[in-house]
Amino acid sequence: MDNLENPNLPLLISILVSYMELMKNLFCFCLILRTVTRK
Repeated sequence: MDNLENPNLPLLISILVSYMELMKNLFCFCLILRTVTRK
């Protein structure tokens, strides 16, 4: 697989990785918020 044939692949992977990181942070934030409001 050559990067010249599909130049959008690294961009797509980086976008996917950043999206996953964002979802993980949102999930952690929601968990913390739930535990704080539960008190």
